Amino acid sequence: MPCWFLIGLWASSILLPKATGQQIVVSENDGILAAVVIRSSLVEKRVQEQRRESEPVTKELLGNPVQGCQTTITETRLRIVPDARWLHAEIITSGTVTSRTETRNPQALIHSDGLHRFEITKPVYINGPQLLTNKGYGVIQASQNPVRVMSIASMLPLIGPAADQIAWSEVLRRSPRIDRALAEDLSRDIIPRVDAGVDAELSKLNSTIQSIIPRVESLLQVSGQQLSTDSTEQSVRGLILSKELAGQLVLRQPNPDRERIAPDIELADKEDVLVVLNDHLLNNVINRFVPGGLIITDNQLNRLQAGLSKLLQSDDSAGITLDVIQRQAERIAADLFAPEAGVATVFSVELAAQAPLQVIFSQGRITLRLTLRVIPTFGGTSQWMVIESRWKGITVDDNRWALTNDGITVIPVKQQLSEDFSQPLRIPQGSEPASQPDGPTQEQYTAGDPPNVMTTLVEQMSRKLLNDLTPPAIPREFSMQALAELTDVSVLSGSVTEEAPGSYRIHRIRADRHRLILSLRQVEAGRTSE
Repeated sequence: MPCWFLIGLWASSILLPKATGQQIVVSENDGILAAVVIRSSLVEKRVQEQRRESEPVTKELLGNPVQGCQTTITETRLRIVPDARWLHAEIITSGTVTSRTETRNPQALIHSDGLHRFEITKPVYINGPQLLTNKGYGVIQASQNPVRVMSIASMLPLIGPAADQIAWSEVLRRSPRIDRALAEDLSRDIIPRVDAGVDAELSKLNSTIQSIIPRVESLLQVSGQQLSTDSTEQSVRGLILSKELAGQLVLRQPNPDRERIAPDIELADKEDVLVVLNDHLLNNVINRFVPGGLIITDNQLNRLQAGLSKLLQSDDSAGITLDVIQRQAERIAADLFAPEAGVATVFSVELAAQAPLQVIFSQGRITLRLTLRVIPTFGGTSQWMVIESRWKGITVDDNRWALTNDGITVIPVKQQLSEDFSQPLRIPQGSEPASQPDGPTQEQYTAGDPPNVMTTLVEQMSRKLLNDLTPPAIPREFSMQALAELTDVSVLSGSVTEEAPGSYRIHRIRADRHRLILSLRQVEAGRTSE
Protein backbone atom coordinates (compact mmCIF):
# COMPACT_ATOMS: atom_id res chain seq x y z
CA MET A 1 0.00 0.00 0.00
CA PRO A 2 1.46 3.37 -0.92
CA CYS A 3 2.75 5.54 1.92
CA TRP A 4 0.53 8.44 0.94
CA PHE A 5 -2.51 6.39 1.99
CA LEU A 6 -1.37 6.59 5.60
CA ILE A 7 -0.39 10.22 5.19
CA GLY A 8 -3.89 10.99 3.97
CA LEU A 9 -5.37 8.84 6.71
CA TRP A 10 -3.40 10.76 9.33
CA ALA A 11 -4.35 14.05 7.68
CA SER A 12 -8.04 13.24 7.91
CA SER A 13 -7.67 12.40 11.57
CA ILE A 14 -5.98 15.73 12.27
CA LEU A 15 -8.51 17.83 10.34
CA LEU A 16 -11.45 16.01 11.92
CA PRO A 17 -10.72 14.66 15.44
CA LYS A 18 -10.98 10.90 15.63
CA ALA A 19 -13.58 8.76 17.30
CA THR A 20 -14.47 5.12 17.78
CA GLY A 21 -17.14 3.21 16.01
CA GLN A 22 -17.62 -0.17 17.65
CA GLN A 23 -17.40 0.93 21.29
CA ILE A 24 -19.00 3.05 23.95
CA VAL A 25 -17.02 6.10 24.91
CA VAL A 26 -17.79 6.96 28.50
CA SER A 27 -17.89 10.73 28.56
CA GLU A 28 -18.10 11.32 32.28
CA ASN A 29 -20.94 13.73 31.79
CA ASP A 30 -21.32 15.35 35.17
CA GLY A 31 -23.70 17.86 33.66
CA ILE A 32 -21.04 20.48 32.85
CA LEU A 33 -20.41 20.42 29.10
CA ALA A 34 -18.21 23.52 28.96
CA ALA A 35 -17.19 26.41 31.17
CA VAL A 36 -15.33 29.71 31.05
CA VAL A 37 -14.05 31.20 34.31
CA ILE A 38 -12.52 34.69 34.50
CA ARG A 39 -10.97 36.37 37.50
CA SER A 40 -13.33 39.01 38.86
CA SER A 41 -10.63 41.66 39.10
CA LEU A 42 -9.95 41.33 35.36
CA VAL A 43 -13.62 41.83 34.55
CA GLU A 44 -13.83 44.78 36.91
CA LYS A 45 -10.74 46.32 35.35
CA ARG A 46 -12.27 46.04 31.88
CA VAL A 47 -15.24 48.19 32.87
CA GLN A 48 -13.75 51.53 33.84
CA GLU A 49 -14.60 54.84 32.28
CA GLN A 50 -14.07 58.50 33.11
CA ARG A 51 -16.08 61.31 31.57
CA ARG A 52 -16.08 65.09 31.85
CA GLU A 53 -19.03 67.22 30.74
CA SER A 54 -19.59 70.98 30.96
CA GLU A 55 -22.96 72.61 30.40
CA PRO A 56 -24.90 75.80 31.16
CA VAL A 57 -27.31 75.93 34.10
CA THR A 58 -30.75 77.52 33.80
CA LYS A 59 -33.33 76.42 36.35
CA GLU A 60 -35.32 77.38 39.42
CA LEU A 61 -34.37 76.55 42.99
CA LEU A 62 -36.81 77.28 45.84
CA GLY A 63 -38.77 79.43 43.44
CA ASN A 64 -35.78 81.59 42.45
CA PRO A 65 -34.15 81.66 38.99
CA VAL A 66 -30.61 80.24 38.83
CA GLN A 67 -28.16 80.70 35.96
CA GLY A 68 -24.54 79.76 35.46
CA CYS A 69 -22.45 76.77 34.39
CA GLN A 70 -21.45 73.42 35.82
CA THR A 71 -18.90 70.70 35.12
CA THR A 72 -19.63 67.05 35.89
CA ILE A 73 -16.79 64.54 36.23
CA THR A 74 -17.94 60.92 36.46
CA GLU A 75 -16.12 57.64 36.92
CA THR A 76 -17.84 54.34 36.15
CA ARG A 77 -16.58 51.05 37.51
CA LEU A 78 -17.85 47.51 37.98
CA ARG A 79 -18.11 45.54 41.19
CA ILE A 80 -18.74 41.79 41.12
CA VAL A 81 -21.16 40.56 43.78
CA PRO A 82 -21.03 36.91 44.96
CA ASP A 83 -24.19 35.08 43.89
CA ALA A 84 -24.67 31.37 43.21
CA ARG A 85 -27.89 31.95 41.24
CA TRP A 86 -26.57 34.19 38.47
CA LEU A 87 -23.80 36.57 37.56
CA HIS A 88 -24.49 39.55 39.79
CA ALA A 89 -22.68 42.83 39.28
CA GLU A 90 -23.10 46.44 40.25
CA ILE A 91 -22.23 49.30 37.93
CA ILE A 92 -21.13 52.14 40.17
CA THR A 93 -21.02 55.67 38.82
CA SER A 94 -19.48 58.23 41.15
CA GLY A 95 -18.37 61.77 40.56
CA THR A 96 -18.44 65.44 41.37
CA VAL A 97 -20.36 68.41 40.06
CA THR A 98 -18.68 71.80 40.32
CA SER A 99 -20.80 74.83 39.57
CA ARG A 100 -20.66 78.60 39.50
CA THR A 101 -24.12 80.15 39.58
CA GLU A 102 -26.04 83.35 40.12
CA THR A 103 -29.33 83.28 42.02
CA ARG A 104 -31.78 86.17 42.06
CA ASN A 105 -34.52 86.67 44.62
CA PRO A 106 -36.53 89.74 45.64
CA GLN A 107 -34.04 90.57 48.43
CA ALA A 108 -30.59 89.79 47.01
CA LEU A 109 -28.30 88.64 44.19
CA ILE A 110 -26.23 85.62 45.27
CA HIS A 111 -23.07 84.35 43.53
CA SER A 112 -22.20 80.81 44.64
CA ASP A 113 -19.68 78.05 44.01
CA GLY A 114 -20.98 74.51 44.37
CA LEU A 115 -19.19 71.23 44.97
CA HIS A 116 -21.53 68.24 44.90
CA ARG A 117 -20.66 64.55 45.17
CA PHE A 118 -22.71 61.56 44.11
CA GLU A 119 -22.52 57.77 43.85
CA ILE A 120 -25.13 55.81 41.92
CA THR A 121 -25.35 52.01 41.92
CA LYS A 122 -27.14 50.03 39.21
CA PRO A 123 -27.61 46.26 39.77
CA VAL A 124 -27.09 43.98 36.78
CA TYR A 125 -27.95 40.28 36.57
CA ILE A 126 -26.85 37.94 33.79
CA ASN A 127 -28.93 34.80 33.96
CA GLY A 128 -27.74 32.55 31.17
CA PRO A 129 -28.68 34.37 27.94
CA GLN A 130 -30.72 37.03 29.75
CA LEU A 131 -29.42 40.38 30.95
CA LEU A 132 -31.59 41.99 33.62
CA THR A 133 -31.26 45.30 35.46
CA ASN A 134 -32.90 47.32 38.21
CA LYS A 135 -33.18 51.08 38.43
CA GLY A 136 -30.16 52.88 39.77
CA TYR A 137 -30.08 54.20 43.31
CA GLY A 138 -27.55 56.18 45.27
CA VAL A 139 -26.60 59.15 47.41
CA ILE A 140 -25.95 62.79 46.56
CA GLN A 141 -24.21 65.26 48.84
CA ALA A 142 -24.71 68.88 47.80
CA SER A 143 -22.74 71.83 49.12
CA GLN A 144 -23.34 75.37 47.88
CA ASN A 145 -21.04 78.12 49.22
CA PRO A 146 -21.87 81.81 48.67
CA VAL A 147 -18.92 83.85 47.44
CA ARG A 148 -20.74 87.16 47.01
CA VAL A 149 -24.10 88.46 48.26
CA MET A 150 -25.60 91.80 47.18
CA SER A 151 -28.82 92.98 48.77
CA ILE A 152 -31.27 95.27 47.01
CA ALA A 153 -29.99 98.03 49.31
CA SER A 154 -26.37 97.39 48.50
CA MET A 155 -25.90 100.67 46.61
CA LEU A 156 -27.53 102.84 49.22
CA PRO A 157 -25.17 104.99 51.26
CA LEU A 158 -24.59 104.09 54.89
CA ILE A 159 -27.00 101.17 55.03
CA GLY A 160 -25.62 99.29 51.98
CA PRO A 161 -22.83 97.36 53.75
CA ALA A 162 -25.10 96.54 56.67
CA ALA A 163 -27.83 95.31 54.31
CA ASP A 164 -25.31 93.10 52.50
CA GLN A 165 -24.15 91.65 55.80
CA ILE A 166 -27.72 90.88 56.83
CA ALA A 167 -28.39 89.24 53.44
CA TRP A 168 -25.17 87.20 53.75
CA SER A 169 -26.20 85.99 57.21
CA GLU A 170 -29.62 85.02 55.90
CA VAL A 171 -28.05 83.02 53.05
CA LEU A 172 -25.83 81.16 55.53
CA ARG A 173 -28.80 80.49 57.79
CA ARG A 174 -30.74 79.00 54.91
CA SER A 175 -27.76 76.97 53.58
CA PRO A 176 -28.98 73.57 54.90
CA ARG A 177 -32.34 74.10 53.20
CA ILE A 178 -30.65 75.25 50.01
CA ASP A 179 -28.29 72.24 49.99
CA ARG A 180 -31.22 69.88 50.58
CA ALA A 181 -33.20 71.41 47.74
CA LEU A 182 -30.15 71.31 45.51
CA ALA A 183 -29.57 67.62 46.28
CA GLU A 184 -33.17 66.84 45.39
CA ASP A 185 -32.81 68.79 42.16
CA LEU A 186 -29.59 66.98 41.27
CA SER A 187 -31.21 63.62 42.01
CA ARG A 188 -33.92 64.40 39.47
CA ASP A 189 -31.25 65.33 36.95
CA ILE A 190 -28.21 63.14 37.52
CA ILE A 191 -29.71 59.77 38.50
CA PRO A 192 -31.98 59.46 35.41
CA ARG A 193 -29.15 60.65 33.17
CA VAL A 194 -26.65 58.16 34.60
CA ASP A 195 -29.28 55.42 34.56
CA ALA A 196 -30.07 56.08 30.90
CA GLY A 197 -26.38 56.14 29.97
CA VAL A 198 -25.72 52.82 31.70
CA ASP A 199 -28.83 51.32 30.13
CA ALA A 200 -27.57 52.35 26.69
CA GLU A 201 -24.24 50.60 27.30
CA LEU A 202 -25.99 47.53 28.69
CA SER A 203 -28.24 47.49 25.64
CA LYS A 204 -25.15 47.29 23.43
CA LEU A 205 -23.77 44.48 25.59
CA ASN A 206 -27.08 42.65 25.46
CA SER A 207 -27.13 42.97 21.66
CA THR A 208 -23.66 41.42 21.56
CA ILE A 209 -24.78 38.58 23.85
CA GLN A 210 -27.91 37.97 21.79
CA SER A 211 -25.86 37.86 18.58
CA ILE A 212 -23.47 35.31 20.09
CA ILE A 213 -26.11 33.04 21.65
CA PRO A 214 -27.62 31.78 18.34
CA ARG A 215 -24.15 30.92 17.06
CA VAL A 216 -23.40 28.99 20.23
CA GLU A 217 -26.76 27.23 20.11
CA SER A 218 -26.34 26.32 16.45
CA LEU A 219 -22.75 25.12 16.71
CA LEU A 220 -23.07 23.19 19.97
CA GLN A 221 -26.71 22.14 19.60
CA VAL A 222 -27.64 23.53 23.00
CA SER A 223 -30.49 25.82 24.05
CA GLY A 224 -30.40 29.05 25.98
CA GLN A 225 -31.90 27.17 28.92
CA GLN A 226 -28.62 25.26 29.18
CA LEU A 227 -26.53 28.39 29.72
CA SER A 228 -25.81 29.36 33.31
CA THR A 229 -23.75 32.07 34.96
CA ASP A 230 -22.68 32.86 38.52
CA SER A 231 -20.19 35.00 40.39
CA THR A 232 -17.95 34.99 43.45
CA GLU A 233 -15.50 37.46 44.88
CA GLN A 234 -12.79 35.58 43.00
CA SER A 235 -14.37 34.86 39.62
CA VAL A 236 -17.28 35.00 37.21
CA ARG A 237 -18.31 31.86 35.36
CA GLY A 238 -20.29 30.92 32.29
CA LEU A 239 -21.39 27.28 32.04
CA ILE A 240 -23.05 25.09 29.43
CA LEU A 241 -25.12 22.47 31.23
CA SER A 242 -26.63 19.21 30.09
CA LYS A 243 -30.36 19.33 29.45
CA GLU A 244 -30.96 17.14 32.48
CA LEU A 245 -29.04 19.38 34.86
CA ALA A 246 -30.54 22.53 33.36
CA GLY A 247 -34.03 21.12 33.88
CA GLN A 248 -33.31 20.27 37.50
CA LEU A 249 -32.04 23.75 38.30
CA VAL A 250 -34.96 25.62 36.66
CA LEU A 251 -32.55 28.35 35.61
CA ARG A 252 -35.12 30.94 34.70
CA GLN A 253 -36.37 31.06 38.31
CA PRO A 254 -33.22 30.91 40.42
CA ASN A 255 -33.60 29.55 43.93
CA PRO A 256 -32.03 31.92 46.47
CA ASP A 257 -30.90 28.90 48.52
CA ARG A 258 -29.30 27.10 45.59
CA GLU A 259 -25.72 25.99 46.10
CA ARG A 260 -23.10 26.84 43.52
CA ILE A 261 -22.90 24.44 40.59
CA ALA A 262 -19.63 22.50 40.08
CA PRO A 263 -17.54 24.27 42.74
CA ASP A 264 -14.48 22.31 41.55
CA ILE A 265 -14.39 24.38 38.35
CA GLU A 266 -12.58 27.35 39.80
CA LEU A 267 -9.39 29.34 39.34
CA ALA A 268 -6.23 28.26 41.11
CA ASP A 269 -3.32 30.48 42.06
CA LYS A 270 -1.61 32.11 39.07
CA GLU A 271 -4.67 31.43 36.88
CA ASP A 272 -6.68 34.33 35.48
CA VAL A 273 -8.81 32.54 32.87
CA LEU A 274 -9.99 28.94 32.79
CA VAL A 275 -11.61 27.21 29.81
CA VAL A 276 -13.15 23.76 30.30
CA LEU A 277 -14.43 21.52 27.50
CA ASN A 278 -16.13 18.16 28.02
CA ASP A 279 -15.39 15.60 25.31
CA HIS A 280 -19.09 14.67 25.30
CA LEU A 281 -19.94 18.11 23.91
CA LEU A 282 -17.00 18.08 21.49
CA ASN A 283 -18.00 14.70 20.09
CA ASN A 284 -21.57 15.89 19.57
CA VAL A 285 -20.18 18.77 17.51
CA ILE A 286 -17.87 16.44 15.57
CA ASN A 287 -20.80 14.14 14.77
CA ARG A 288 -22.62 17.06 13.15
CA PHE A 289 -19.79 17.80 10.74
CA VAL A 290 -18.52 14.27 10.07
CA PRO A 291 -21.35 12.18 8.60
CA GLY A 292 -21.37 8.48 9.35
CA GLY A 293 -20.80 6.18 6.41
CA LEU A 294 -18.78 8.80 4.54
CA ILE A 295 -16.60 7.33 1.78
CA ILE A 296 -13.37 9.18 1.03
CA THR A 297 -11.36 8.32 -2.08
CA ASP A 298 -7.59 8.08 -2.22
CA ASN A 299 -7.52 11.19 -4.41
CA GLN A 300 -9.44 13.13 -1.78
CA LEU A 301 -7.07 11.88 0.92
CA ASN A 302 -4.15 12.96 -1.23
CA ARG A 303 -5.55 16.46 -1.61
CA LEU A 304 -6.39 16.60 2.07
CA GLN A 305 -2.84 15.64 2.98
CA ALA A 306 -1.38 18.22 0.62
CA GLY A 307 -3.54 21.00 2.00
CA LEU A 308 -2.78 20.11 5.61
CA SER A 309 0.93 19.78 4.92
CA LYS A 310 0.94 23.29 3.49
CA LEU A 311 -0.83 24.57 6.58
CA LEU A 312 1.43 22.72 9.02
CA GLN A 313 4.59 23.76 7.20
CA SER A 314 3.68 27.45 7.20
CA ASP A 315 5.90 29.84 9.11
CA ASP A 316 4.74 29.63 12.72
CA SER A 317 6.87 32.52 13.96
CA ALA A 318 3.74 34.64 14.09
CA GLY A 319 1.67 31.74 15.44
CA ILE A 320 -1.10 29.73 13.84
CA THR A 321 -4.07 32.06 13.75
CA LEU A 322 -7.72 31.24 13.30
CA ASP A 323 -8.12 33.27 10.14
CA VAL A 324 -5.21 31.43 8.50
CA ILE A 325 -6.73 28.09 9.48
CA GLN A 326 -10.16 29.14 8.25
CA ARG A 327 -8.93 30.32 4.85
CA GLN A 328 -6.81 27.22 4.41
CA ALA A 329 -9.69 24.96 5.47
CA GLU A 330 -11.96 26.60 2.89
CA ARG A 331 -9.36 25.99 0.19
CA ILE A 332 -8.90 22.39 1.33
CA ALA A 333 -12.67 21.78 1.30
CA ALA A 334 -13.06 23.26 -2.19
CA ASP A 335 -10.22 21.08 -3.48
CA LEU A 336 -11.46 18.02 -1.61
CA PHE A 337 -14.92 18.03 -3.17
CA ALA A 338 -13.87 18.73 -6.74
CA PRO A 339 -15.64 16.20 -9.03
CA GLU A 340 -12.43 14.57 -10.24
CA ALA A 341 -11.29 13.90 -6.67
CA GLY A 342 -14.40 11.82 -5.96
CA VAL A 343 -13.23 8.95 -8.18
CA ALA A 344 -10.93 6.42 -6.50
CA THR A 345 -7.75 5.31 -8.26
CA VAL A 346 -6.61 2.52 -5.93
CA PHE A 347 -8.86 2.52 -2.87
CA SER A 348 -11.42 4.38 -0.79
CA VAL A 349 -11.91 4.66 2.96
CA GLU A 350 -15.37 4.14 4.45
CA LEU A 351 -16.05 5.66 7.86
CA ALA A 352 -18.26 3.99 10.45
CA ALA A 353 -21.97 4.57 10.01
CA GLN A 354 -22.41 6.12 13.45
CA ALA A 355 -20.06 8.67 15.05
CA PRO A 356 -16.88 7.60 13.26
CA LEU A 357 -14.73 10.25 14.96
CA GLN A 358 -14.32 10.83 18.66
CA VAL A 359 -11.99 12.51 21.12
CA ILE A 360 -11.37 11.47 24.72
CA PHE A 361 -9.69 13.56 27.41
CA SER A 362 -8.29 11.27 30.09
CA GLN A 363 -5.17 10.62 32.19
CA GLY A 364 -3.24 13.55 30.79
CA ARG A 365 -3.76 12.43 27.19
CA ILE A 366 -5.88 13.53 24.26
CA THR A 367 -6.95 10.30 22.60
CA LEU A 368 -8.10 10.51 18.98
CA ARG A 369 -10.05 7.58 17.53
CA LEU A 370 -11.15 6.86 13.99
CA THR A 371 -13.23 3.85 12.89
CA LEU A 372 -13.05 2.83 9.22
CA ARG A 373 -12.43 0.15 6.66
CA VAL A 374 -10.46 0.23 3.41
CA ILE A 375 -12.26 -0.53 0.13
CA PRO A 376 -9.78 -1.34 -2.66
CA THR A 377 -10.83 -0.54 -6.21
CA PHE A 378 -10.20 -4.18 -7.03
CA GLY A 379 -10.65 -6.91 -4.44
CA GLY A 380 -12.47 -7.37 -1.17
CA THR A 381 -12.80 -4.81 1.59
CA SER A 382 -10.62 -4.82 4.66
CA GLN A 383 -11.67 -5.45 8.24
CA TRP A 384 -13.35 -2.71 10.18
CA MET A 385 -10.65 -1.19 12.34
CA VAL A 386 -10.28 1.42 15.04
CA ILE A 387 -7.18 3.60 14.74
CA GLU A 388 -6.40 5.11 18.11
CA SER A 389 -3.64 7.67 18.62
CA ARG A 390 -2.73 9.21 21.95
CA TRP A 391 -1.25 12.69 22.30
CA LYS A 392 0.33 14.58 25.15
CA GLY A 393 1.53 18.13 25.51
CA ILE A 394 5.18 19.14 25.70
CA THR A 395 6.93 22.43 26.33
CA VAL A 396 9.14 23.16 23.32
CA ASP A 397 10.73 26.16 25.01
CA ASP A 398 9.67 28.96 27.32
CA ASN A 399 7.48 30.51 24.64
CA ARG A 400 6.11 27.54 22.71
CA TRP A 401 3.98 24.50 23.39
CA ALA A 402 3.20 21.49 21.18
CA LEU A 403 1.53 18.10 21.01
CA THR A 404 3.56 14.94 20.60
CA ASN A 405 2.35 11.44 19.77
CA ASP A 406 2.37 9.03 22.69
CA GLY A 407 1.43 5.84 20.89
CA ILE A 408 -0.90 4.39 18.28
CA THR A 409 -3.02 1.25 18.18
CA VAL A 410 -5.00 -0.31 15.33
CA ILE A 411 -7.64 -2.81 16.47
CA PRO A 412 -9.90 -4.87 14.19
CA VAL A 413 -13.56 -4.74 15.25
CA LYS A 414 -16.70 -6.61 14.28
CA GLN A 415 -19.60 -4.94 12.48
CA GLN A 416 -23.10 -5.86 13.65
CA LEU A 417 -25.11 -6.85 10.55
CA SER A 418 -28.05 -9.05 9.71
CA GLU A 419 -29.59 -9.97 6.39
CA ASP A 420 -33.08 -8.82 7.35
CA PHE A 421 -32.13 -5.67 9.19
CA SER A 422 -29.01 -3.98 8.03
CA GLN A 423 -27.79 -2.49 11.27
CA PRO A 424 -24.98 0.05 10.78
CA LEU A 425 -21.87 0.11 12.86
CA ARG A 426 -23.17 1.56 16.09
CA ILE A 427 -21.56 3.90 18.60
CA PRO A 428 -23.87 4.45 21.59
CA GLN A 429 -23.94 7.97 22.97
CA GLY A 430 -22.84 8.85 26.47
CA SER A 431 -26.47 9.11 27.64
CA GLU A 432 -27.32 5.54 26.51
CA PRO A 433 -26.94 2.44 28.71
CA ALA A 434 -23.43 1.18 29.25
CA SER A 435 -24.24 -2.15 27.56
CA GLN A 436 -26.65 -3.21 24.84
CA PRO A 437 -27.69 -6.57 23.38
CA ASP A 438 -25.13 -7.89 20.92
CA GLY A 439 -23.11 -4.71 21.40
CA PRO A 440 -19.92 -3.60 23.09
CA THR A 441 -19.62 -3.09 26.82
CA GLN A 442 -18.35 0.03 28.49
CA GLU A 443 -14.83 1.03 27.42
CA GLN A 444 -14.51 -2.16 25.30
CA TYR A 445 -14.45 -2.94 21.61
CA THR A 446 -16.43 -5.78 20.09
CA ALA A 447 -13.67 -8.17 19.15
CA GLY A 448 -13.29 -8.98 15.50
CA ASP A 449 -11.12 -11.49 13.69
CA PRO A 450 -7.36 -11.37 14.25
CA PRO A 451 -5.64 -8.57 12.32
CA ASN A 452 -5.18 -9.44 8.66
CA VAL A 453 -2.42 -8.24 6.38
CA MET A 454 -4.22 -5.00 5.54
CA THR A 455 -4.85 -4.12 9.20
CA THR A 456 -1.28 -4.92 10.18
CA LEU A 457 0.06 -2.83 7.32
CA VAL A 458 -2.14 0.11 8.31
CA GLU A 459 -0.86 -0.10 11.88
CA GLN A 460 2.80 -0.31 10.88
CA MET A 461 2.63 2.57 8.46
CA SER A 462 0.54 4.71 10.81
CA ARG A 463 3.02 4.12 13.62
CA LYS A 464 5.97 5.07 11.42
CA LEU A 465 4.21 8.15 10.11
CA LEU A 466 3.26 9.41 13.57
CA ASN A 467 6.72 8.69 14.98
CA ASP A 468 8.22 10.87 12.26
CA LEU A 469 5.60 13.57 12.66
CA THR A 470 6.46 16.86 14.35
CA PRO A 471 3.32 18.98 14.79
CA PRO A 472 3.91 22.73 14.69
CA ALA A 473 4.40 24.47 18.02
CA ILE A 474 1.92 27.08 19.13
CA PRO A 475 2.93 30.26 20.96
CA ARG A 476 2.21 30.25 24.69
CA GLU A 477 1.50 33.97 24.64
CA PHE A 478 -1.19 35.65 22.54
CA SER A 479 -3.13 38.89 22.34
CA MET A 480 -6.78 38.98 23.32
CA GLN A 481 -7.22 41.78 20.78
CA ALA A 482 -6.14 39.43 17.99
CA LEU A 483 -8.43 36.71 19.31
CA ALA A 484 -11.35 39.13 19.33
CA GLU A 485 -10.69 40.17 15.73
CA LEU A 486 -10.33 36.58 14.57
CA THR A 487 -13.45 35.34 16.32
CA ASP A 488 -15.49 38.47 15.52
CA VAL A 489 -16.43 38.92 19.18
CA SER A 490 -15.89 42.62 19.78
CA VAL A 491 -16.69 42.35 23.47
CA LEU A 492 -13.23 40.80 23.92
CA SER A 493 -11.37 43.58 22.20
CA GLY A 494 -11.69 46.39 24.68
CA SER A 495 -14.69 48.36 23.53
CA VAL A 496 -15.69 49.25 27.09
CA THR A 497 -12.51 51.06 28.06
CA GLU A 498 -9.65 52.75 26.30
CA GLU A 499 -7.26 50.27 27.88
CA ALA A 500 -6.05 47.51 25.57
CA PRO A 501 -7.07 44.03 26.74
CA GLY A 502 -3.44 42.90 26.87
CA SER A 503 -1.83 39.53 26.34
CA TYR A 504 -2.34 36.17 27.99
CA ARG A 505 -0.01 33.25 28.48
CA ILE A 506 -0.87 29.56 28.55
CA HIS A 507 -0.30 28.54 32.14
CA ARG A 508 -1.44 24.93 32.07
CA ILE A 509 -3.24 22.45 29.81
CA ARG A 510 -4.76 19.36 31.39
CA ALA A 511 -6.77 16.46 30.01
CA ASP A 512 -8.48 14.42 32.68
CA ARG A 513 -11.88 12.97 33.62
CA HIS A 514 -13.18 13.67 30.12
CA ARG A 515 -12.36 17.36 30.47
CA LEU A 516 -9.83 19.45 28.60
CA ILE A 517 -8.83 22.30 30.90
CA LEU A 518 -6.89 25.29 29.60
CA SER A 519 -5.75 27.92 32.08
CA LEU A 520 -4.32 31.31 31.13
CA ARG A 521 -2.44 33.95 33.01
CA GLN A 522 -2.49 37.62 32.13
CA VAL A 523 0.87 39.00 31.05
CA GLU A 524 1.55 42.12 33.05
CA ALA A 525 4.03 44.79 32.03
CA GLY A 526 7.44 44.08 33.47
CA ARG A 527 6.57 40.58 34.63
CA THR A 528 8.97 37.88 33.48
CA SER A 529 7.80 34.66 31.93
CA GLU A 530 7.17 31.65 34.11
